[in-house]
Formats: sequence, C-alpha cells, structure tokens
Amino acid sequence: MSKLVKLVALCVSAMFIASSTLYAEVIDVSVPITIGATIGATATMTVTPRNISDNAIAAGLAFSSPGVAQWTVSDQYLNVVYNCNLPLWAIRIVTDNVSANPGMPGKPTAPGVDGVYGTPDDILSYGGLVDALTISNPDNRAPLAWQAYPGTSATGVLTDATVGGAWNSNWSYIADISNTGYDADVDGDSNVATYAYSTVVQGGASSNGLNFHPDDGVRTGDGDIAVYVGARFQGLSAGAYSAALRVQLIHD
Repeated sequence: MSKLVKLVALCVSAMFIASSTLYAEVIDVSVPITIGATIGATATMTVTPRNISDNAIAAGLAFSSPGVAQWTVSDQYLNVVYNCNLPLWAIRIVTDNVSANPGMPGKPTAPGVDGVYGTPDDILSYGGLVDALTISNPDNRAPLAWQAYPGTSATGVLTDATVGGAWNSNWSYIADISNTGYDADVDGDSNVATYAYSTVVQGGASSNGLNFHPDDGVRTGDGDIAVYVGARFQGLSAGAYSAALRVQLIHD
C-alpha cells in the first residue's frame, strides 16, 4: 500500500473517531411519566332453567315422573352464564332449607358416612327436597345430586352407585348451606367434606374449571355451563316436595 493511501486511511479513521466523540449522547432532560390502569372487579352470573327436551326457557326445575325409578333427573337443566375476574372465586349449588324452615331436625346424633345414602348423615337429611307436612321426619326427604358440563350433554346414569361425595363421583350430592363448610354447622359436626359437594366451578382472574362431577376429561369452563339436577324419590311417602335451591357466585 502506498504512503498516500495509508495517509488517507489514517485521516478517515481519525475523522470517524472524532465524529463519534463529538456526537456522543448526552441526556439533558428526563421527564418521568406516570402510566397505569385500574381494572374494575367483575362478578356477574345468570341462571336460567331450560327444558332438556327443547332447550326452551322454563319456570324452574320439575320432575315429570318422580318415584318411578330410584333416582330421577329433572326435566330441566340450569344454564349458568358467568364472568368473574376476582382472584379466588367459585360457583356453588346448595339448598338453604334450614334458613327456610327454622328448627327442622337433622340426624346429628349418629356419625353416619358422608355421601353414603341410607346412613344417618345430616348432610343428606338437611339438604334435598322436603315435604312441608312431614318436615319433622328427616327420613322423608329426597336427596339431590348434580352434574355439570361445558355445554348441554346427555347425563350419566344416576343411581345410588353413581352419586356420592368423592372428589370424582359421577354425580355429587347437593348439601344444605348449613353443612357446606362455608357457614356455621347447625349441629357442630364440621362436615368440611361438603365443600366439595357444592362447588360446581371455580377459578381465578383468568382461568376456571369445572369440578370432577363427572370426571370425563372435559372440565374446562368457558363462562357458559349446564348443570343437571336429580332427586331420589324412591321410598318416600306421598306429598309435595320442594327445596330452597340456590346457585351462588362467591369469592374469598
């Protein structure tokens, strides 16, 4: 390389270095800007009884042939539409029979077996359908059970063998709110297990899932679910049976 070329190259390098030094960034003023947002709490729910046969809106849940079989599924299901962005929330289905019928007796004197029909289990004796004329007889009540799906579905078989209190029972008993673990027990036996009976769907601010009744592998909740209800009428005396049934959206 000639001396001239080397000199030119050296000059160009020197100019680049000088230029870089000359134009080095200097922050003269930095102004802080506040940025943020507040997301309001959302907790909404509608519950609409619909006929299983044609999906039409109904006045409530009814049974066209109670007592023919051991258990009977209601002619309607509950279409539950919900939206909640609170950190810890749940939707539960319970009866509120004790509040509606103060002083109604249960079976608090024997331990029983939670979720096993026929045992002296106060979970099943306070909940269920009650005949006003025989309300003093805890043995003359129709236990209730539920299943839930992401959409309308054919329900699973409902018998004593398929309904229970296990976390993945095909059908789950509907407990009375007095025995759910949320509120004080009527008889002080602290049946915490009934918490699982009543919780249909639960979640957080951005996700939710159905409880495992049934455990069919499709337990995602999308804000629009179907809850089916059945009752055990077999062996009951003639009468008009009803319950103070509640579907409630709650959060911690």
